[in-house]
Amino acid sequence: MSPHELFDVLDKAALHAATIAESGPLTERSPSPTHTDRLPQVRVSGTFRIGENQAGELLKSYLIKESHQKGLTSASIRWVALSLRELGCPSEFLRGVEQAALDKLQHAKTLAYAAHLSGALTVPDEGEAPLTDLWGLAIDTATERCVVDTYAAARFAFQARRAASPELRLVFLDIARQDAVHATLFWELLAWALSHLSPARARQIAEEQRRVRDALRLAIEAPLPEELHEVAGVPDADAGHALLDALEFQLWSEVAA
Repeated sequence: MSPHELFDVLDKAALHAATIAESGPLTERSPSPTHTDRLPQVRVSGTFRIGENQAGELLKSYLIKESHQKGLTSASIRWVALSLRELGCPSEFLRGVEQAALDKLQHAKTLAYAAHLSGALTVPDEGEAPLTDLWGLAIDTATERCVVDTYAAARFAFQARRAASPELRLVFLDIARQDAVHATLFWELLAWALSHLSPARARQIAEEQRRVRDALRLAIEAPLPEELHEVAGVPDADAGHALLDALEFQLWSEVAA
């Protein structure tokens, strides 16, 4: 699947979720997971505690947190690049992952600018993280990059349709398009890693992906202030489930087959 084709899938998922948001659920929600034991903690960009912020500061707080999350993702992907270099993976993967880390950092700067954040952006630094083996790399790629980040790309595509201002919609659209490029790369990287692992390991990875998708289902239930839905276009629980439903049907069931 090319980045253009993947973005088309993400945009269709966003359109489906936007229809749900406007008219109410059209189909029954997917069953809630019953295997909640040992569900992993997942990062869902946009789900956080607002605390004591005044209403007018909610959007700025949201964008700053989004910026920080993109910075963390950039640092994590830099670690993946170091691992790939040690594992001797094909050079096209290494170059693509290094570029993805730079792109995520640029996203962080763009979101900070949108929040009118003054001063230099603080870039998270993961320090001297130990390099992983192929198994650890495959697990991280399958869960964080291929599930969590792909959902985040779909969410940005949704926000590109729903945010109140044209400026924010354009910011979110640009991020969603570039995130589709990254997601395509990491699905291809996962396929390369799986080609070097046993079928039993591949089944374990598929199970980990399922558990992370279940954890996403739970995480998007966290309530957010209405202003974030109206101004930033952040999907509510119904729209979030609709996004996941569309991704399950149009993307994950196909690429994982």
